[in-house]
This record gives sequence, structure tokens and C-alpha cells, in this order.
Amino acid sequence: MHGSPRIQKVNVRMTRKPTVAIDFDGTLVYGEDPVPGAKLAIDELRAAGYRILIHSCNTYDWIQRILRENDIYYDCIWEEDGKPPADWYIDDRAISFRGSWVDVLQEIEYADAGTKTREE
Repeated sequence: MHGSPRIQKVNVRMTRKPTVAIDFDGTLVYGEDPVPGAKLAIDELRAAGYRILIHSCNTYDWIQRILRENDIYYDCIWEEDGKPPADWYIDDRAISFRGSWVDVLQEIEYADAGTKTREE
């Protein structure tokens, strides 16, 4: 089989550029529409020397098509199992751990209360 692979294997420690892993759904796009400001933010990160890695449970072809149609440039799409290696992770469902499990539990409680309020 000839040609370049569909993705690049990313070894964070071996690359010169720091890697930012970005979740696709709810972070970059809502359905097929870009989240406002996402394209500009990615352009700025790339201009500053960051490698952009996109990850999702969606198919490679779907992600590539949506990003191409919206002129969103990236370095690779993660197709492997497991968490992609990166220096930074951007995800709409993440809670940042800053050393305190008490704070994590409070943030989950707060987010859960907001979800229940919206559903009622």
C-alpha cells in the first residue's frame, strides 16, 4: 500500500511542538456547524506553534469532511483507542483537576444541578 497514512502517530515527547488535543463534538462543532470562535482559536494556536490533534468517537471521514468544509485546519485526527497523548486537552465534558477532589466533587454537583434545572 502506497501513500501517506491517514493519521500521524503522535509521540508528544518526540515532537518539537506542544500538542493540544481537542474533542470534536460540542467543542469544535455542534452537528455540522463550527462552535463560534473555534476556527479562530485553532488558527491562533497553530500560528503560535501548537500541534492540533482532533479526537472523537465519530468516524475519521465524518470529522475530516466537516473540518474541511469549514476550513478548520489541524495536524492530525486521532483514530487509536484510548486517550490521545497531548500536553493540553480541550473537551466540553471535562473537569480540570487542580489538586483537590473536594473541588472536583463540588464542580460535578454544580454541573449536575444545572443539568437537572434545564431538564425540568
